[in-house]
Amino acid sequence: MGFKYRGYKDKTWLFINEDKEVVQEILIEEYRYDSSYYTFMLSGTSAIPASMLDSSEKLLGEYWKAKTEDEFKELLLLFLKLIESRGVDLLEDVCVPDYSYKVLSVLSKVVYENHNIIFEEFERKYPYIPTEEYSIQNIET
Repeated sequence: MGFKYRGYKDKTWLFINEDKEVVQEILIEEYRYDSSYYTFMLSGTSAIPASMLDSSEKLLGEYWKAKTEDEFKELLLLFLKLIESRGVDLLEDVCVPDYSYKVLSVLSKVVYENHNIIFEEFERKYPYIPTEEYSIQNIET
């Protein structure tokens, strides 16, 4: 699957797969009000809650209960089974790369590097639009 453990913070264990065009995450969370309840979520360009992978009865909405260390290990194996059997394919389906930011980034760089030329061309093309307030000197300050 390519996921690597990234640590535990704020009652959440984080696993990340950066081998794809879109970074994929698996988050295993402790319920904030009772540390014997756990859930997981998959995320990429959108999120997949645990309920999309398992419709069985859980004791607390999206959460499964595990009071002991052995129950917690069993629960982690269940999470792994659900993620491997259904989650990875769903994650692939929702991880659609968005290249628009790259186009915008390139365009922004071109505008930044050529702002003097663009501004002068604008003034030449539209001489009837007052630009004194928008001079390069005023914009840069």
